[in-house]
Amino acid sequence: MNKCFFFLIFVLFSCSATDDTGGNEKPKDLIPKNKMAVILKDLMLVESHFQIKYGSMPNYKEGLLVSSDSLFKSHGVNEKQFDRSYNYYMTQSGELHYIYKQILDTLNVDYAKVNSQINK
Repeated sequence: MNKCFFFLIFVLFSCSATDDTGGNEKPKDLIPKNKMAVILKDLMLVESHFQIKYGSMPNYKEGLLVSSDSLFKSHGVNEKQFDRSYNYYMTQSGELHYIYKQILDTLNVDYAKVNSQINK
């Protein structure tokens, strides 16, 4: 799971140059916290899949980018909107904590469901 956060750091640093909000201003098209949590969780899962299957970033970078674009479209957002929202939330520690707590809670519930099905 630690390697999942590599992708998030990669997204943050690779896209910070495109942030036109100055980082602290709330973007007009801000993705709501609950939706942001779902998108980030999905991105973490996609990145984890590629990490497990291909090992190192150079081996799966292109596939990950294509999958991320597809994931953004499925959630009705675009990459720039995601970047602006993520960069904003990075400056709002309380809101970012809420987002990551929500992701963790969702993953724990999903794990419990899978675990209970395995142990039947």
